[in-house]
Amino acid sequence: MNKKYLYMTMTIALALTASRAQAGLFEKFMGCMAALTEKPFLETVENPEGELLTLRSRVERQHYVTLDLGRRLGAGFFGTALMVHGISDGALEEALRIATGTRFTGAFVVKIPHAPRGGVSLGRPWFFSNDESRQELKTYEMIRGQLPRIEAHAAYPRDAAFLPGHLPAVPISGAFDSERGLLLFKMMLKGKGLKDLAVLANANGGALPDPYRSALKDHYDFVQAVYHTVRTPGPLMGLLPGQPFSVDMRPPNLVWVEDPDTLSALGYRRPGFVSFEMSAVPLNRPVYIESEGTSFEDYLAEFQTYMQREAAE
Repeated sequence: MNKKYLYMTMTIALALTASRAQAGLFEKFMGCMAALTEKPFLETVENPEGELLTLRSRVERQHYVTLDLGRRLGAGFFGTALMVHGISDGALEEALRIATGTRFTGAFVVKIPHAPRGGVSLGRPWFFSNDESRQELKTYEMIRGQLPRIEAHAAYPRDAAFLPGHLPAVPISGAFDSERGLLLFKMMLKGKGLKDLAVLANANGGALPDPYRSALKDHYDFVQAVYHTVRTPGPLMGLLPGQPFSVDMRPPNLVWVEDPDTLSALGYRRPGFVSFEMSAVPLNRPVYIESEGTSFEDYLAEFQTYMQREAAE
């Protein structure tokens, strides 16, 4: 059996058979292992930071796109996120700017699947890195396609910062299927992270100010509505079909956005929290679901713990 599918089978079995506490311990263990191994792993993959990267389309073989890449904003086990200073294909750039229906004038970020360093793969990405990018795109499109059902659910927030028809997540503005892997383009978000929010909370007696707390509750309510309406399609992320979809709203995945142009392009009526991506909790566990035992107050306490941890570093 392919190692990828062996691991997939094991994680599905754990998700179905383990108790919540056992699965929670497993997730913590995997988190510790990730923290220990991520840096060494990143030293084995390409980092095109600051390069002019020319890519050949996997679909239209005579089509090439050159990206003027800036600094690396982040990297994980599957890909690297980099600033984009320029795109040689004017039609592609224009499509990215108008993808949400409101023209975006800011900068873009591109997520590039990892490829081994040293040219041993001839510029091809790791198969699991490229699969992750494809699954991220499928998840985003799946949830966006079910927004009418999500918005009709009783748990859906009725006066949220994000307008009907829009997700509380940075949209995938476009994708380019290249020989170097599937590249995903997103808006560059200008906002407040956990450390900035900790400063605000400390000035407010240790608690998030009411507008932030209210916006966080809207995000939490959106996650409840998704859980009760969206079902996993099966092969996506190795999950069994028909399971409630549990959105990952871990505090590091959220950023507070106030920039008017960015809010307009996101489909927000006022400042609010935005997820960096619309993905499932590891193992699709119902970690942030009220009917499974996690109230909003529980989540708020976790959020504030994360804030203080970031402030202390």
